[in-house]
Amino acid sequence: MMSRRSPDVQSFRKCRQAGVRLLASSVGGIGGCPFAPRATGNIATEDLCFLLRNMGHETGVDVDAVIDVAQWAETFFDAPLPGQVMKAGLFPESAKLRQQAAE
Repeated sequence: MMSRRSPDVQSFRKCRQAGVRLLASSVGGIGGCPFAPRATGNIATEDLCFLLRNMGHETGVDVDAVIDVAQWAETFFDAPLPGQVMKAGLFPESAKLRQQAAE
């Protein structure tokens, strides 16, 4: 699924609610589309997994590992990747880690 300025997550939510079980994504949102020249990239795998988890679905994906790969992959590009969870971290896990670090 291509990202077109953030309606991607809402589109995926609607697809999932309609019963769609398989959509493509890419680590960090890397990629694009020859049919949508201004598309910002694909929906990030880590963003989709975060959304699915918060909707109560089990993905079987180690999102922490995907975030690590996205952060590593970003080092090969001149611009930041469009993935959001790779930047913000998992919530509430990231909030708990920050709280523990502060104590």
